Amino acid sequence: MKVKIEWLSSINDKDGLDIIRLMNSVSVNETTMGFHEEFSNEEAAKLILNMKNEIGKGKCLLLIVRSIEDSIVGMLTISPQTLPARSHIVEIKRCVILPSYRGIFTLDCWEATLNKVKEIGASIIVIDVRSDGKAEKLWRMLGFIEYGRLEDYARVNEKIITGYFMSIYVQDAINYYAENGSWIHKQKSTRISSEKQ
Repeated sequence: MKVKIEWLSSINDKDGLDIIRLMNSVSVNETTMGFHEEFSNEEAAKLILNMKNEIGKGKCLLLIVRSIEDSIVGMLTISPQTLPARSHIVEIKRCVILPSYRGIFTLDCWEATLNKVKEIGASIIVIDVRSDGKAEKLWRMLGFIEYGRLEDYARVNEKIITGYFMSIYVQDAINYYAENGSWIHKQKSTRISSEKQ
């Protein structure tokens, strides 16, 4: 599958509709979005307007993945910190990918994200995710390390869901790729070897 990866400096009407379609298609089937219903027209318009404003003010950087048919099949947003003392940190706010494109996104877009973070002068990426979805495993596989958790992170149908707060140094990710030829970190075994028993 061929895709085109780009950072958008603005959102036109077609791209706005594509972004909403993408988010709606993932939200109804997975927990990663934080909601399970499609946006109403009013909610969709408000979301896109907010994204446009944030991009225009430099508060949000938007990476998109286009299919060969030119529709948006994946997106990721990062938010730089506004305080000078925290300008070395960016936060991944949204990451939405159609299931059939996820391998491509991991391989190609992660590198694009790391390069963009370096380009803007930051060195740490942070993210928070729910414990009841697949996103947590993906970010750990990419090298993110948990630095905290909140047991009462989300509440869905009276169920309390834990949230994980994770971070990664950009240079550590780049160094890992240089040494291993892959962005995916090998999982360390938790077994105790027989020699140490």
